[in-house]
Amino acid sequence: MYHFLQLIKGQNPKGLVLDLRGNPGGPPLAAREVSAFFLKGGDELVYFQKRDQPKIDLDVPAIDPQYQFTGPIVILVDADTGSAAELFAGIMQFRGRAVVLGVNTAGQILLKSMFPMDDGSSIALVTARTHYPDGSVFGFDGITPDKVISGAPKDGLINLAAAYIAMKTR
Repeated sequence: MYHFLQLIKGQNPKGLVLDLRGNPGGPPLAAREVSAFFLKGGDELVYFQKRDQPKIDLDVPAIDPQYQFTGPIVILVDADTGSAAELFAGIMQFRGRAVVLGVNTAGQILLKSMFPMDDGSSIALVTARTHYPDGSVFGFDGITPDKVISGAPKDGLINLAAAYIAMKTR
């Protein structure tokens, strides 16, 4: 991430479009690490909480400010944006750090345990819900974009995001 952001910063961009459409995500710690390039270190990122258990906090890692991107950001999402990718989009939206465009994400921001079965399949058991720093819960219906745009061609949504950034920086 550092390498690519340095290349981008060298071009003196007006903003950044992050296309997370079709990104199934990964573990929550991936979203935590990526957030350090865009959010203030030490702030609470999210927390997980099991019923009747204390919360488990994830904070934004602190990195040298020279490595952070501070310009406008648009994040593109769709129904296949899940897990850590959708957590990252949701917290960037929550913090007012990015505008999110597209359609609702997959709604998979939760902690789960996987149990393998004898036939090779697995059962996923939700073990904790994910919460925004203010205590509200990431919904099972996914992240709702700031502007819902469905049916747009792939490049069309990217062009719209670029136009938004150009207007924002005038």
